[in-house]
Amino acid sequence: MIKKIIFILIISLLLAQTIDALPTRIQILNLKYQDNTLSLTEKIIKLGYYPDRLIQPKTGHTYEIIATDDTILHTFKFIIPTRIFVDVTDPIKDKLSGGIVKLNKTEFALIVPYFKEAKEIRIYDEQTNIVLTIDVKEEQMAAKKGIVWSLGIGLMVLLIIIFSIIKRKKVEKVL
Repeated sequence: MIKKIIFILIISLLLAQTIDALPTRIQILNLKYQDNTLSLTEKIIKLGYYPDRLIQPKTGHTYEIIATDDTILHTFKFIIPTRIFVDVTDPIKDKLSGGIVKLNKTEFALIVPYFKEAKEIRIYDEQTNIVLTIDVKEEQMAAKKGIVWSLGIGLMVLLIIIFSIIKRKKVEKVL
């Protein structure tokens, strides 16, 4: 009996660890940086994982996720990837050379957490000037419409099942 209890406790602890690793809803913001201007090219909401944000750069752009009551739900500092580190080997001279290539335009994806109560995402430059505001309320409306459709379809299926059961009972009474 004690072995069963210990076995169940060990399995419970192992399963508890996997619950923490379940994916959550995230937003993927595809951004374009060109001529010191940041613009949104695409916004996707899906299940996934947003990166661990414990380590932040000291300088860079900052995004804030703002709630409908104007509180800050999440904030993070990030660097726009405008530098590429290039390494080239020359087999004839047997030398390694390279350096940093600075880009004046780039496209990149920023993965941020999804909050139901969010109304917008604000992105600030290094001088804390707002450079981009992304409205996220329309996704919430689309999600609510999806829930309504799901409930409606579920209700219709339930009604069909109930009517088929009632019809079978009537047929059984006649026989």
